[in-house]
Amino acid sequence: MIGVDQIGQWYGLKQLQTSKEVRNHRCGSTFHEAKTICLIYLDRDEAFYNQVKAYVKFLHSEYGMRRVCALGYVNKKAKHVPVYQSQKLEYQFFTKNDTNWFQKPVSNVEVFLNESFDILIDLNMSESLSLDYIVRESRSKMKVGSRQKRHSHLYDILIDVRASQSVGPYIDQVNFVLNNFRLK
Repeated sequence: MIGVDQIGQWYGLKQLQTSKEVRNHRCGSTFHEAKTICLIYLDRDEAFYNQVKAYVKFLHSEYGMRRVCALGYVNKKAKHVPVYQSQKLEYQFFTKNDTNWFQKPVSNVEVFLNESFDILIDLNMSESLSLDYIVRESRSKMKVGSRQKRHSHLYDILIDVRASQSVGPYIDQVNFVLNNFRLK
């Protein structure tokens, strides 16, 4: 028996595939050239959240980034949001309550989507339709994500990782690529 959630997921996939990508213009840059970076991620637990926070601090201190923003998707209802997600300055989040029936984010993401970041880095290595919508609608000039994702065509740079790999080695690969590639 097909449930409402499966119908919403199917419809959401169709909407994502047929909707037009929003982008001012594509422009590649390395960590040394970028001034603003956004990280998006699927909230797993507090340990993962602390890794994201450490990465934000690393980008600020190592590269002198003017702005590093992190947007997390908490795949729960708003009343079940973990306490550690309550910081609101550079760490924003949205929940299931902020998505419509086919999982497209419709609230608490407008400011994020309207900002034109130099680099968007998707730290989520598994499938999340809600985060795929964020990648699709972001005005970021360059988008970095995992090659294993269903919608890898949304990204400008793809990082090869194993599905079972933790975020640490993935971040290491992102750092290597964004420190060492040359634009022609």
